[in-house]
Amino acid sequence: DRFEQFMILREGKVLGTIFSYNYSSQDGYLYITTYIDNPKQDRGVGAIAFSILCKHYFTSLSLFKIYVDIYSFNKASLKMFIKRKAKIEGLFYRQRLIDDTRVDVFRFAIYQEDLTKI
Repeated sequence: DRFEQFMILREGKVLGTIFSYNYSSQDGYLYITTYIDNPKQDRGVGAIAFSILCKHYFTSLSLFKIYVDIYSFNKASLKMFIKRKAKIEGLFYRQRLIDDTRVDVFRFAIYQEDLTKI
């Protein structure tokens, strides 16, 4: 149920991808996922791409909120969202099976007024 997908580039090199899905025009939300191939080397580019896309969607789609699911092993993203006081709207214990290991999924919601914090 993809809505849109974009490549994240720096100086012509593909660093990752960002996509939106599960768009609900009636309820005013969608989900965004960001994937960076080498997060240690390309630190910060995912956050920049995320902020740009959020601003675009809040303006063009008149969204109420944007959801982000973060796996429990993604400590850097969890730390960033928690530090910036993003709202945790769900915690799904052992939700996903990745490499034969069950991982928790944190669901955050970003509201337009919160965007300056992210």
